[in-house]
Amino acid sequence: MIYGHGNDGYRLGRAVRADFSSNVLPGGPHPALRERLVRALDDIGGYPDAGAESFVLELARREGVPALNIGATSGAVAAIHLLAQSLRGKRHAIAVPAFSEYEDAVRLQRDEPVFFAADELAAGTVPPAEVVWLANPNNPTGTVVAREALLAIVDARPETLFVVDLAYAGLCAAESLRPADAVARRNLVLVLSYTKQFAIPGLRLGAVVGPEGLVGEVVARGGPWAVNTLALVAGRFLLGEQSIDDEPRRLGCLAESLRLQAALGELPGLSVRPSPTNYFLLHTGRATGAELREHLVREHGLLVRDAANFRGLDAHQVRIAAQTARENAWLEEAMRSWAKRN
Repeated sequence: MIYGHGNDGYRLGRAVRADFSSNVLPGGPHPALRERLVRALDDIGGYPDAGAESFVLELARREGVPALNIGATSGAVAAIHLLAQSLRGKRHAIAVPAFSEYEDAVRLQRDEPVFFAADELAAGTVPPAEVVWLANPNNPTGTVVAREALLAIVDARPETLFVVDLAYAGLCAAESLRPADAVARRNLVLVLSYTKQFAIPGLRLGAVVGPEGLVGEVVARGGPWAVNTLALVAGRFLLGEQSIDDEPRRLGCLAESLRLQAALGELPGLSVRPSPTNYFLLHTGRATGAELREHLVREHGLLVRDAANFRGLDAHQVRIAAQTARENAWLEEAMRSWAKRN
């Protein structure tokens, strides 16, 4: 789905004061990373590593896993599509509501997925399938299955390959799966993203970690020079060249999310689905999510994510990603006004 994701304010034809539609750490890249990228600008005059080797080796060193079990990709979405290509012809099941790219990627390979409720995962309920796709934390709900519980589900189904998207693990306080968990198993593949936690979605940097054969096929399908020079510089910098202490900002964002969830959940006619991440779902009551989105853009210059196109959700939900305290206050004020009128 090229269109229908968040951060699409460029399509509105008008300025947006604050964007709550994209669940990326607010505030942009860390200043130290900005400086490192500026120093690397002259490097774009040459080719990047053909196989992103420098980044892969740094990630392998940091996680203590073999480099052959890691493949770098141009963002998590590229990893998802390359995995679907590599797993063509298998029976797929997708935990919903879910990021639409799992379904899109599978269908592009002429495979027909089945769907099951993501909330059933905690009970270990998974339909018969050769490949199961899920996100942990889930997008858009923010639901998290505890690491040990998720590994127990994976270990109980050795005949099923689990593709687990960890794109939002860095924006959640809960313990997430680790690359070593995937290397130790033949039926687990992790999709990693460095764009959310470090606020660099424009650079496109992701990875897959899993069985060597499958990872090798993903890398081969991606072709040479799949990850650009500046993304590789950012990846090496974030993983090893210099320690960036962004923990205060991350924890502050999570605290703001919890505060904003509580504030909006108290408004009449609205309800919030609790989430331990920086984003959450808001049920809009009688009005549709599209109507609320249009009102907020038109009257307040605020952008939220209409969640109607998430399979498993209805037309009365929006996804909201907490921003700075000041911007969150704008949204609270706008939503109080909306609640009084509706």
